[in-house]
Amino acid sequence: MKSNRKITTLILIILAIISPIYFDNPRFNVKNSDITLNHNDIFNHTNLKISTFSEKIHIDNNWTAAKAVGLCTGNGTYSEPYIIKDLVIDGDGAESCILIEYSEVFFKIENCNVFNSYFGIRLTNTKNARILNNTCSSNKISGISLSHSNNNNISGNIANSNDFHGISLFYSDMNNISENIEQDNSNYGISLYDSDNNLILNNIINSGIELGGIYNNLSGNLMNKCGLRISHSNTMNFYYQNIDITNLINGKSLYYYTNEQDLGPNNFTNAGQIIMASCSNSLVTNLNLSYSDTGLTLINCDDIIITRNSINNNRRDGIYIFGGDNNTISENSVSYNNHNGVFLELNTNNSFLENNISYNDFNGFYCYSLENSFISGNDINHNQKYGIYFINCKKNMIRGNLLIGNEKCFNEEYSEDNVFENNECRDRTSSIPGYNLFLLLGILSILAIILNKKIKKSSFKTIFIKCD
Repeated sequence: MKSNRKITTLILIILAIISPIYFDNPRFNVKNSDITLNHNDIFNHTNLKISTFSEKIHIDNNWTAAKAVGLCTGNGTYSEPYIIKDLVIDGDGAESCILIEYSEVFFKIENCNVFNSYFGIRLTNTKNARILNNTCSSNKISGISLSHSNNNNISGNIANSNDFHGISLFYSDMNNISENIEQDNSNYGISLYDSDNNLILNNIINSGIELGGIYNNLSGNLMNKCGLRISHSNTMNFYYQNIDITNLINGKSLYYYTNEQDLGPNNFTNAGQIIMASCSNSLVTNLNLSYSDTGLTLINCDDIIITRNSINNNRRDGIYIFGGDNNTISENSVSYNNHNGVFLELNTNNSFLENNISYNDFNGFYCYSLENSFISGNDINHNQKYGIYFINCKKNMIRGNLLIGNEKCFNEEYSEDNVFENNECRDRTSSIPGYNLFLLLGILSILAIILNKKIKKSSFKTIFIKCD
């Protein structure tokens, strides 16, 4: 019996050691949101107590017919707009819960709850709309979407848990997006694609803002564990925006500078995110640019020193540098970012010295058309893909770096004359999927067989003694 207890104890010890590996792996934990909304919360919304369940609505500039069948009230004028209100619409997988097309009359959509479609509320080729105080959730693309639609007002809405964007604009200009709340959208809370002269004011954002287009105005937006992305599709997008420091990233200011020089610590007080375009001779130091979109973005900047900053846990890259010469990036922590630690495009004569660039979800360094640059003395460890990935890069020196635990230390494509020397390089050891679990089950099976034999042997001895 003592031997049985020993075997049982051994099994329990093995399970105690192994079970955290399989059942408490932090990579599989679900992150909690600071704000939680579900369908019960939506239906308990005070304004929705008088709501009526409705079929999907499609108005193709046929407002008179829509009014005749009771879909709306009003007359389509500025003082007496058509009104669609107080409806609950389950899209049941359709394109849109509410679709308005080719409309120029004045109308409002307010206090509706729309969900389970591709677009909750969608306007195409429409102007003079006011979309107010609606809840647009659990749609496959966007909660609210405007396409080729100008001079509309989107205000006071909740857009959450949509599979792509909360609020999206495509080729839509001069719209007002204000005082909305978004969270848990898979891509961005507010996204603009080739859309100009829009006002984005006083929104509460938990999934980020994406700007594509020019002359957009951002002010007073509160961004929690996210930030601003300016679309890389056209570098002009970085130059012609109006973005002030009342936009906050985790309670800290978003700094946006164009065509400035000699910027220093006084220009980045309590920074949460920094975007600079065509700036020069500047110093960025001792800042924490974490839990943003891309912590630090430089576009065509020269002679910038970036040193001793923490740029971690960002939703995209830690540092993004496009163009520019003679920049020095040293002694920074750039880790746990959701894309690359450092993303470089079309750079020359830059130096990357003694940084810690580790545990990023893509590459430590991702370099496209990097030339005549120096990467030395960095810790580039445990990135999910490559430590350093070169595409079309020439005449760079990679020397004296520590590259441990990356999928691969270094990779070159369409590159030439790069020197890779005196680096300590150990790739991550690959393992057979499920091997450890298979080994564990094998050990437990052997122990079970031994235990079973011990029990049978013990029982046999007991019977033999009784026979005597």
